[in-house]
Amino acid sequence: MDKKTRIARLILLLALLSFTGFTQTFPTPSKRQLQWQQLETNAFLHFTVNTFTNKEWGDGTESPAIFNPTKLDVRQWIKALKDGGFKMAIITAKHHDGFCLWPSQYTEHSIKNSPYKNGKGDIMEFYRVNDVPTILANVAWGTRQPSTAKWHTETIPLSNFLAIDQKWVEKFHIWKMDWNKDSINIYLDDRLLNTTLLNQTINADSSNPFLQPHFLLLNLAIGGNGGEPSKSATPVKYEIDYVRVYQKKL
Repeated sequence: MDKKTRIARLILLLALLSFTGFTQTFPTPSKRQLQWQQLETNAFLHFTVNTFTNKEWGDGTESPAIFNPTKLDVRQWIKALKDGGFKMAIITAKHHDGFCLWPSQYTEHSIKNSPYKNGKGDIMEFYRVNDVPTILANVAWGTRQPSTAKWHTETIPLSNFLAIDQKWVEKFHIWKMDWNKDSINIYLDDRLLNTTLLNQTINADSSNPFLQPHFLLLNLAIGGNGGEPSKSATPVKYEIDYVRVYQKKL
């Protein structure tokens, strides 16, 4: 064996030894990322004036009068999603064009100025529990299982309210949350629906989410979901009538 061959074999041996001693580490997903991945498919539901203009994006200049679904069946939406394997559905009740899927008192660009249910319809008005129209009053906080909340839920059949007023669903209603150091109380038209004691709302890290500083964020989406802002209809006016914070006197 000549000298050049011996040197070549030595270099090859060193290379093999170096390779076998090298341990490559790859990034691994966190527990929360795995749980998110296990959802597999989520659905976003966009149902607004664009449904009737046949456009992908609205700009807020559409007439609310064009919103008039005549065969709306949201239960059929959810059944179709379940049958298709979807595990979560999120409805966009108000997108950047500003149209509200409820009769908002703060804007004219809403269902209240549409022919749908004579302007008194509300796509998000109440849930159905076992196919029974139901009002829910919920409070949720964290658990040791990421993305899984613990809920304190009170359910009241809609018939309970209709027994008092047959035209209840056609009227405006006021939700109120009375949040103090001891409890969260949820009211509907001054009727107490849910009381959650804050000594029970403890997260897995022993923190209490309802006894910490909170912030109110007000923003305006420009460009849609990560779109190019230059393609948006501008100028855009974002009006806030007022932000009101109540604080008890000590």
